[in-house]
Amino acid sequence: EKEEFAQAYLKLAKDDGAVIEDNIYSLPTYRPSLHPFHPSFLSKEEAKAAAIRKGEVVRIKTTLSSTELTSNSYVYALLRWKVNPAGIEDVLKNLTFIEISEIIKFLREIFGAIFEIMETKENLVVLAFDAFVFIVGLGTRISSYIDKYLAESFSSINLHVILLQCLRRYLDTPNDSAHINKFLTALKS
Repeated sequence: EKEEFAQAYLKLAKDDGAVIEDNIYSLPTYRPSLHPFHPSFLSKEEAKAAAIRKGEVVRIKTTLSSTELTSNSYVYALLRWKVNPAGIEDVLKNLTFIEISEIIKFLREIFGAIFEIMETKENLVVLAFDAFVFIVGLGTRISSYIDKYLAESFSSINLHVILLQCLRRYLDTPNDSAHINKFLTALKS
């Protein structure tokens, strides 16, 4: 008969709610107890007493395989921007650091969030537009996914007006090289 000889704990979600990154984790082991516990509930003395041996760990490797969960904090924050609007400006600025696979996995939700931000948050229109242009600018790597989104999920009636206003904003500042580069990127997209 096999008996439990140790237990370890790994929190699977980060403080912001996103899933932890794929990685190899070394977890301290503790004497088994009748009730599941979290080591942070123990004082330092209790944790030392519960530890099997100082430095003894179990190593595990995590790999997230999900179409509904993400380990990317920016994607998670963007998808929950209505629940937690603080920091959405930072999220839109950092969208370029999201892996293409995460963008593809959540393209419908990401575009939905970006378009809703553009339609409801006047102060974030330019940042949302730049994020949109970045994603569309990824080109052939995701063009079939964008085509599918447009055919099956796109439903905005007035978004074209906002998109044209954003392009116009870049045209109105022809001496600003940053705006010209963004305009050219938008046209290529």
